[in-house]
Amino acid sequence: MEGSLKNQAYYEIRQRILTCEYAPGAILNEAFLCEELSFSRTPVRDALSRLEHEHLLRIVSKKGIVIENITLSDIGNYFEVLLRLVQTAVQDSGKNVNSQDLLIFRQYFSDMTHLDDPYKFCSILSSVFTVFMEETGNPYYVQMHEQTEYLEQRLLNLLDLSSGALAGFPARCIDLMDACLAGDYGKASVQAKEIIRMYQDVLTVSFLKWEREERS
Repeated sequence: MEGSLKNQAYYEIRQRILTCEYAPGAILNEAFLCEELSFSRTPVRDALSRLEHEHLLRIVSKKGIVIENITLSDIGNYFEVLLRLVQTAVQDSGKNVNSQDLLIFRQYFSDMTHLDDPYKFCSILSSVFTVFMEETGNPYYVQMHEQTEYLEQRLLNLLDLSSGALAGFPARCIDLMDACLAGDYGKASVQAKEIIRMYQDVLTVSFLKWEREERS
């Protein structure tokens, strides 16, 4: 039962961080969390320890629980890791991805030419990266990708993305699917790199805009 409560507290606090309900830089305390989430101190402390290990918060003496901020450097580091993971996964394990899955993704991107919902597009794009990662058969790749995705989720919940900013993405993603379907994983790896760099540019510009608005 205690283990279950610890997991519940962990997932609840993590979700509130990822959705930015607990905003970057926010300062909380144990008493507040226990009261708001209706948990005793033991599961909350266990959850906080896990989340600190995942770099989502810091426990600072005489200050409290500080939700990790997001910086431009964090975004750059995230995309460097994502690029290395995805390029390697596409190049080495693209052949393991089910062609039916690739066709389904291709259809998604074909139907998203106008990008009415940029957040849905980003979710599907993230799913593509996850599929390639899973097909490596390397649990460390999957685990690392899951943890780095935390920053992306926080950014998407924090930023105001415009459909126009992502206008060129569906065509590039279709090219990626076509290269994989043709068995040209070298080309697919290059396409993946271009998509990730474009995605980095979009989120960086949106983040800088958000940062300026926060300071004004």
